[in-house]
Amino acid sequence: MEGTTDELSTSLVIKIVAAVIILLAVGYGGYKFVTMPIAVAQPTPDGGAVVTMLDDLPEGDIQQVTIRDDGRGDYLPNPVRLKVGVPVELVTDPTTRGCLRWWFSPKLGIRGSAEAGKNVVYFVPNKKGSFPFSCTMNMGKGVFVVE
Repeated sequence: MEGTTDELSTSLVIKIVAAVIILLAVGYGGYKFVTMPIAVAQPTPDGGAVVTMLDDLPEGDIQQVTIRDDGRGDYLPNPVRLKVGVPVELVTDPTTRGCLRWWFSPKLGIRGSAEAGKNVVYFVPNKKGSFPFSCTMNMGKGVFVVE
């Protein structure tokens, strides 16, 4: 048998401590080291796509918006003002109720949900204009205004 009992137990303790540190780093914010970069693919009229790697953008170049229900059957904020060509991180507030929990915007080709883990949508508005969105029952309404 190689090594003494003290050497073996010290080696085991070091391995356990290292494993705990790695697990804590991954669980508490170190996850960026082990995840894939986020990319947004926007369709083009010719059937292709323009891909934007969000991790490559300088901080502050992502528009962050949260939508929620207004308690009367529509969405807030309304309108949602966005800048053309600037990536958007659109969060649906998980407290959104009823059919407003699921929405879509056919003209932008995006849809969202308030379901935990599925409530963030990334897209790049590539043209100016007003783009309506509504719940999937077409009752609750809002509009994206891209300027």
